[in-house]
Amino acid sequence: MPVEYQSAKRGVNAQRTLRAFRYLVLSLGFVSFLPGGGRAETVSYATSDQVSITADYYRGEKGRGGFVLFHRSGARSEQMAALAQALVQRGFHVLTPDLRGHGRSDAEARAPRAADSSPWLRDGAAAVSYLRSLLGAEAPIGLLGIERGAEIAARTMTGSSDPRGALVLLDPSDSLTGLAILQSTSDARRPVLIIAGRDDARAREAARALFLARPASQLWLLDGGARVVDRLLSRADFVDDLASWIAEATAG
Repeated sequence: MPVEYQSAKRGVNAQRTLRAFRYLVLSLGFVSFLPGGGRAETVSYATSDQVSITADYYRGEKGRGGFVLFHRSGARSEQMAALAQALVQRGFHVLTPDLRGHGRSDAEARAPRAADSSPWLRDGAAAVSYLRSLLGAEAPIGLLGIERGAEIAARTMTGSSDPRGALVLLDPSDSLTGLAILQSTSDARRPVLIIAGRDDARAREAARALFLARPASQLWLLDGGARVVDRLLSRADFVDDLASWIAEATAG
C-alpha cells in the first residue's frame, strides 16, 4: 500500500506582492522516480588546481541552456539524479559532478574544511567551464546546490553577468549573507529561488535573511521535519514542481 502524507509549501514572490505568502498544498504519494529521457554520460575534467572531477552529463535539446547541480557535503552526484532527469525532460543539458573528495572524483583531494571555500569554488568554476565547452559561450547556465553545494552555486554565480541563468539554493547557510548576487542591488531579472525546511531552524533563518536581502527572489519554506529537502529530492512530485519552476523562470 502506498504511504501518503501532506506537505505544505509556502512560497514568497516579492516581484508580485512584497512579503505576500503563496500557499500550495502538495499531496505526495510514495512514488519512486523512474528515470526518463537520455541516459547520463560519465565525463571527467580537471579543476584549476588539477583535481580530477568525475560527473554525470545529461544531454538536453539543441539550443537549450544548461544547469549544474551541486550535492551537499558528504553526499555524491546521484543525490541529484531525479532532478537532473526532470530538467532533461524539459530540454536542459545537466551536469552533476561529484565534488572533490566525494564519490568518483579525486579521493586524495580531501573535502575542504568549513572555513576554507576556495577549493570548493574551483570545483564550481570548473563545472561551469566544462558545460560551456559543450554548449557554447552564449548558452545560459543555471546553478543549484544543497547546503555547502548552495554556497558553491551562489559564489560561482556571482561572477556571471548573464541574468538568464537561474540560481536555486536548498538549505543555504548564513555564510552567504552579504554576497553581492543575493543583495537587492543585484540584477532583479535573474531568477533566484531559496528553499529550506520550516523545522530546520538554521537553514530556515538563513533562507529568510537571504530573501529579505534580495526581495526579488522567491522563498519556499517546506513543512515535514528538519532537512525535508533531502527526503523530497527523491520524490517525483516535488522534483517535478521544482523543475517546472526552473523551466518557467528561465523561459524566453
